[in-house]
Amino acid sequence: IRENDNTLAEHITYVYQHGCHPNREKKDLISLETLREYISLCKTYTPTVDPALRERIVEAYVEMRRDARYSSDPTFVSPRMILGIVRMATARAKLRLSKIVNDSDVEEALRLMHVAEDSLRPEQMSIQRSARKVHSLPLTL
Repeated sequence: IRENDNTLAEHITYVYQHGCHPNREKKDLISLETLREYISLCKTYTPTVDPALRERIVEAYVEMRRDARYSSDPTFVSPRMILGIVRMATARAKLRLSKIVNDSDVEEALRLMHVAEDSLRPEQMSIQRSARKVHSLPLTL
């Protein structure tokens, strides 16, 4: 924590003094052309969802509906959420340049859906989700 505090303090004081962000080393950046090529390549993939993973998505949706039904929370869970989960999982598979959506793609999509849902009720976020670590760093590809 102390190292992060130091890094943050140095960054803030630099920006205050110079009025701009410190220059980053060019080797850490991806060129715009490379990024465009990668995105174009990703768009050529059409990953499929295995039947077992479709079942996992259905189970997660049913669980969210059940939780919402018995909750005093006004958050609305609609069938469109299923499509959102499938689209996010598929997009993540494309980023991996995969023809198949895997379990970690679905779990990351579900995690993102929970984070989005939690953002609608910030007073409960720290209490309910801290134990589940939903807001931890995104899963790696």
